[in-house]
Amino acid sequence: MKSIFKVNPDELLEQVQGIVDDRFGSLERVLAEKAENAQLSIEVMRDTKKQTGKVFRVSGCLVAEGKSYYSQTRSETVEKALINVREELVRKVRTTHGRTAQFFRRGGRALKTLLRFGRD
Repeated sequence: MKSIFKVNPDELLEQVQGIVDDRFGSLERVLAEKAENAQLSIEVMRDTKKQTGKVFRVSGCLVAEGKSYYSQTRSETVEKALINVREELVRKVRTTHGRTAQFFRRGGRALKTLLRFGRD
């Protein structure tokens, strides 16, 4: 999986790369064979107007086999925000996979009933 980073405070770049390398392995496992051609874009911004609270905004965009998944969150720390983005992306990829498998099964059932037409 190819990763692209855009980090507003440049001193956080190494920290973000380390967290993504450590924590985003579950995303590669969910993608399985699609992970080779997948592209992950991570954008980390620090809100300069706030001093405390949810200061960091992290957005992630995953493109795999022509489908794109997007997640965005705000948190007190960069690590929490990145973990939330990862969980949301994994959830979206899994539900999409389940949905497409469900449509294939539904189509197969409909085709089978059409082929049985006229028989008891």
